[in-house]
Amino acid sequence: MNEEGEFLPAREVGKIVIEGPNVIPEYWRKPEATAESRRGEWFRSGYFGYLDADGFLYVSARAKDMIISGGENIYPAAIEQMLMEIADLDWPKLPYWPVGEPIGMMRPATPFSLK
Repeated sequence: MNEEGEFLPAREVGKIVIEGPNVIPEYWRKPEATAESRRGEWFRSGYFGYLDADGFLYVSARAKDMIISGGENIYPAAIEQMLMEIADLDWPKLPYWPVGEPIGMMRPATPFSLK
């Protein structure tokens, strides 16, 4: 579903929404959270994804993991997957990180393009 509440064609990424008798009707004593998570009868899952031509659902990323840059939606998971496919990267070894998420950087062993 897009921001206007319209369903999208196959292979177009949008918000994953669900509905049915087994879907949570509201958050207990949290009307703001309920209002934010609902669009009519549809419950917003907090994930982005798309349906393929056969109707199979593919999850792209969590909504909070999306970066908007230059009007484009950028999903860190998609970037990570693409980088993992590049063989000539020098991946640093990170020591145990005691708090939060580990931070690191990479440098290419040879020049490459992300296009």
